[in-house]
Amino acid sequence: MGKRGPAPTPTALKVLRGSRPSTINHQEPKPEIGAGDPPSWLGDEAIEYWREYAPKLENLGVLCETDRTAFALLAHTWGQWCEARLELAANESVQTSASGHSQVTPWVTIARQLQADYLRQASKFGMNPSDRTGITAVPRTSDIPDPLGLMK
Repeated sequence: MGKRGPAPTPTALKVLRGSRPSTINHQEPKPEIGAGDPPSWLGDEAIEYWREYAPKLENLGVLCETDRTAFALLAHTWGQWCEARLELAANESVQTSASGHSQVTPWVTIARQLQADYLRQASKFGMNPSDRTGITAVPRTSDIPDPLGLMK
């Protein structure tokens, strides 16, 4: 279970708002932007996903070196979902059981679970409109003032 309540206000936003200095975490980690190349264990679809979305998230200042594993899992989940969709496209989504009853194939359940997993993971990177409202990103080319030097 995650933390309760709303997500904490990012330090950069507190600085811009002029928050009391006692509420600002001056020891906040500042990882380097960028996740590098995709891990070798990713499949083809996941690598394609990585190459498309990693640069976009890096430019937004959302994807850092410490996020590499989380983003790799997101790309991997996407790759698995693509495989499940191919299975569903190639086969019937409803099958007849040994007792003669109709039932959905396991691929329907797998695809639904992977979709839910993907959406949950993608939300951490602000990859849909409602998730972006909860993220404050500072793009690499930002002109936002940083009087305390906290946004390096």
